[in-house]
Amino acid sequence: MNATRVEDVMSAKVVTVRGDMAFKDLVRTMHEARVSAVPVVDEDGRLVGIVSEADLLRSEDDVRHGGSKVVLLEWYVSPVYLTEIAERMEHLRARDIMTTEVVTARPDASVDEAIRVLLKAGVKRLPVIDADGRVIGIVSRRDLLSPFLRSDEDVRDEVVGEVIHRTLWMDPATIRVGIGGNVGAPAQAAEPAS
Repeated sequence: MNATRVEDVMSAKVVTVRGDMAFKDLVRTMHEARVSAVPVVDEDGRLVGIVSEADLLRSEDDVRHGGSKVVLLEWYVSPVYLTEIAERMEHLRARDIMTTEVVTARPDASVDEAIRVLLKAGVKRLPVIDADGRVIGIVSRRDLLSPFLRSDEDVRDEVVGEVIHRTLWMDPATIRVGIGGNVGAPAQAAEPAS
């Protein structure tokens, strides 16, 4: 049976931004696209980082200590810092807050591989890049779960066609194939691959 690949489940319409995008434009872009992260690319579309909602809220230095980044939660915790934060935000760009060590997936990787990478890295999504490092898609946890939404009949047909008929060269009518404990009648002969 052919393993489902990342390219089969990824979102090919991925919203990307450039490193010089202003903070407010980042927030607006993510909100309008209804995404929780955006890959940051260079002029050739190559991945250089990623900005997530967590990155928008995180800071290396608290504004009270004169850091170059802002703690956006200060807006809610202490309105005293609102003016200073607003002034600093005017100069904040995607390159200032992006994560540069991005965990990625290749389009030909199996869904199983991508799940292992995603879980090990503890991230919610993986930008999908080609051999030149260009972003060609993004795959989320939801995307990686989509193969499990297939009907039992679809899975059974794939087993019959790919494993029994094309790989093992057996007559599918001589084998009973069942999914989830339901063993049915002998499999019908699959159409030969064209």
